[in-house]
Amino acid sequence: MKRLRVILLFLLLGAIVNVAVAWGIAIFWASIPDEKTQRSVFYSGYGERYQNWRVVLVSKAGGARLRSDWTITVLSYYAEGPSPFKDSKDVIPWWGEYAYPSGISYDPGERTRTIDVRGWPVLSMWTGQEQRYNLELPSGISCQSHKIIAGYQIPSKLVNPNSGKPVILVLPLRPLWTGFAINTIFYAAIFWLLIPGPFVLRRAIRRKHGLCVKCAYDLRGADHEACPECGAEVPLQ
Repeated sequence: MKRLRVILLFLLLGAIVNVAVAWGIAIFWASIPDEKTQRSVFYSGYGERYQNWRVVLVSKAGGARLRSDWTITVLSYYAEGPSPFKDSKDVIPWWGEYAYPSGISYDPGERTRTIDVRGWPVLSMWTGQEQRYNLELPSGISCQSHKIIAGYQIPSKLVNPNSGKPVILVLPLRPLWTGFAINTIFYAAIFWLLIPGPFVLRRAIRRKHGLCVKCAYDLRGADHEACPECGAEVPLQ
């Protein structure tokens, strides 16, 4: 039971560090322009439910950003038609399901969704944002609505160096379970190596050389059930 509690404690520490690293990466990369490394693919689905779907994937050390924007058509009789984006899985990564187009044809306009995934050594947490633009509004009104999915927005004074607009800084809150488990075990193992690991190694070395694992008293030359120096129990060989 004691060993189980120790394992759970180190896993908890690993999970906390995992979240802290993902948040730190999110803050660090917030002021870095996305345009440095990206892959962009353009789709058109004329006469279907969605049109002009564009996907931009930006990969960085410790994170990635997927931006997806499209136009919802007003042709309601096409609303239940087949999706024209059969090749989209070649572009959308496994964590990017939120980026697929959605919406109803009687609510026309443009949609933009941005997914930010963070984590190291593998991606482990994500957050998303959606902006809706109504094409029928006056040109001076650029954004009809903005919502954050699985994230927590924190105050930021960062400004995008390209657009000059304030950076919306959002910390990811939803885990990617496979990556979250891998990172948690990774950080828990580091904690174990740094804290109890050296003591376990020392005990193993002393036992190998016939010494008391607690005080290093030389137990060679006679059989002992306990160390005559400190009274520690001598394990059976």
